[in-house]
Order: sequence, then C-alpha cells, then structure tokens
Amino acid sequence: MTQWELFTTRSFVKDKEFYSTQIEDGLDVGLYPTIILFPDYNQMPKVIDNLCNYIQNKERKGEDFKITAHVNAGIIDFKSRQITESNEIKACINFIHKVNKKLGYTAIKEADVHAGSLHSFDDERRIRKTKSFKNIDATFTAEEYLTALEKTKDKVSHLRKYAQQKNINLLIENVSCINYALIHLWDVLEKDYNIKDYLRNDKRHSQTPWIPSRIQKGDIGYWKDLAYITDGDFCIDIEHLDQTVEYSKEFNFNMKGKRKPETMAQRKLLNIMGVWVKHGEPVLFEEEIDSSEFIENLDGRIKQSHLVGQVSMFYYDNGIKKIGSHTPILFEDDEDPLKIVENDEKRREMGRKRREKIKKDLKALNNAGCRRGVFEIFLGSDIHSGNLWKYYNEVSRKNVESVLNTL
Repeated sequence: MTQWELFTTRSFVKDKEFYSTQIEDGLDVGLYPTIILFPDYNQMPKVIDNLCNYIQNKERKGEDFKITAHVNAGIIDFKSRQITESNEIKACINFIHKVNKKLGYTAIKEADVHAGSLHSFDDERRIRKTKSFKNIDATFTAEEYLTALEKTKDKVSHLRKYAQQKNINLLIENVSCINYALIHLWDVLEKDYNIKDYLRNDKRHSQTPWIPSRIQKGDIGYWKDLAYITDGDFCIDIEHLDQTVEYSKEFNFNMKGKRKPETMAQRKLLNIMGVWVKHGEPVLFEEEIDSSEFIENLDGRIKQSHLVGQVSMFYYDNGIKKIGSHTPILFEDDEDPLKIVENDEKRREMGRKRREKIKKDLKALNNAGCRRGVFEIFLGSDIHSGNLWKYYNEVSRKNVESVLNTL
C-alpha cells in the first residue's frame, strides 16, 4: 500500500475552553486531527495551554499522534472588499507558533487557507437587489477581478513569508469556481426547486444556511490562478476541484461560443487563467478542465488533499434536489444508516460513480507526490462526533485505503 496519512477536520474549542471529544472520536477510527482555527483562538491562552498538555500526554503514552491545521479565514477581507493586512490569518499563524513554542518543537508544521473572493454573500445580496443578475453571472468586472488577483498574489507572498519565519508552511487551498448559495439570498436568486420540499427532506444540508443553488461571487484560486498567486505549496480540495470541472463542462468556449477580449484586463485574465470574465455574464473557460491534468501540473507541490464523496454538485433523490457536498465516501454496497440518499437505486448508482472517481483522484494525487488526505465529511449542522459520525468516517477511511492498496 502507498503510505498515506489520513486526517479529519476537528473542532477543539467549546465555550472558549479546550475539549478533545471530536479529536478522540477521529482517533478512534484511525484518523489524525486537522484542527480548525479561528482568529480569536489566539487570545485564549488556556486553550493553547490545554492543547499542548493534551499533545504532551499523547507523547508520554507513546501513542501515534499527528496534527495539522485549517485556517478558517480568507486572505481577502470581506468587510471592506479589499486586500488588507490579513490580521485574522496572522492571528491563526500566531496560535500555531505559540503551541509549537510551548511544546519546544514544531508539532504543527502546516496550515491551509483559502485566498478568498471578490464579494461576500452579503455583497451579492446587496448587488442583486439593485440589479438583475442570473445566479451564475459575474457581478464584477474583469478589471476588478484582475486587481484583486494581483493584490492577492502580493498578500499570499507576504503571509507565506510571515508563516515561514515561524517555521510554518502555509498551504494555499483551491476553491470552486461556482459556490453554493445561502438561504438568506433566496429572495434574489433564480428559484429552480421547491424550497419547502428541500428544507423538509434533505437530511443534512437543510439544517444549515446552504441551499441547492449556484452563485458566482468571484472566488480566487480555482484554476490556473492557483499557481499564479503563489510559488509555494498547496492543499487540493477534490470537491472544490470537481465543482470547477463540472462548471467548466457547461461554461466553456466550445459550449457557449468563443469570446474575444474587449479590454486589456480580459486579455490578461485569459492569458493567465484561461478564463473570460465580463460583468453581467457567466465566467467562461477556454476549454473544459480535466482534474487529473490540473493535479499533474502541480506535481511536487501538493502537500495534502481534502477528500469527500461528492459525485456531483447537486443530485435528485426521490424528486428532491439536494446538495452533493461533504458526502461520506460510500461505495455501492455500503450501508447508509441515515438514508442520506433515500432512493436505493440512486444510492447504488452514486456509490459506483464514487468508487471510480475516488480511484481517479487518488491515483492523480499519488502520482503528484501527495501523501496526506483530510476527510471533510458532514452529517448535519451539529453532528461532528458520535457513533454515526464514526461509522461514516471509518467506512470512508477503509474505502480510501482499499483504493490506495491498488496504487
């Protein structure tokens, strides 16, 4: 078997206190923790002390224990829609540095972070209330996107150097070209499904703000721009990549007709990213993306990957349109006790497709030198531990390992 390390995202702070329940549940099914960092954690010395004591206790017992981190902040400041000094990300880096310094060695060597996007969801709601846009239309100009891209590149360089000074490798994580919408955007979206049916019947995402609608808000770092904004290393989120691939198959020059640049900014974006951007129209790719080719082009720079069982961005289950995101990695013969997919024929069909997709993804990642996978499986708004969570994560781990055994 190709030697991979498998992790799962974990919360470790509750009511401003350290707690280990989610970490322990992950370890019980053979998954190391990727702790999710918020900027205010840097101001919680007791949490830092107790996390260090927890790690040291694992060491004293001689237990197999590794840990990584995910920064829950973007490089673009949503509040001002400008590239700021990224103090939120620095706060998370400082948290890691304090933990490592207190331990006396670098226990947490890497953390992944998103570049961000031009607009927040609140920006989109404000803009769409005053003007008519389809969900997939760009509410920004090519000039605005290019400016944000260039400033993000500078800011990524600054933040990576800041992290390196503290012996931390900051990984830039890819995003998806098209995003899920939030329910508070419902009044300004094209409505292509019954929201009441969805809220009543989706067993996972109806408990959250996310709804099964696409929205374009100018996310940065989803295609060739990912490598453009940094010469450093990456965390490749397979789900984000698959959503970008899915979008690119529908919105490309072959499907929608070739576009000629009308401005210098459009020409530069086309050269840098292979995409065409115009205010009020969908972002178009020159050609549809191949996920394996994308991964191959980042050979040697992918230090970890996020793994889940999404087959498509949306799917229909007994007539209900549902979100495919953060699904357990279940194959066709695996039990689904929560009935995440209620229609048995649909469940088996998705399981077969998932098996083939996971094989392709893991082969490409493995060939590109990646040896670390992080599960991001989601069962509902508050279900992040317990026996059902353990079941879905343990089956997902076994299925991933069964594929890795063939590489």
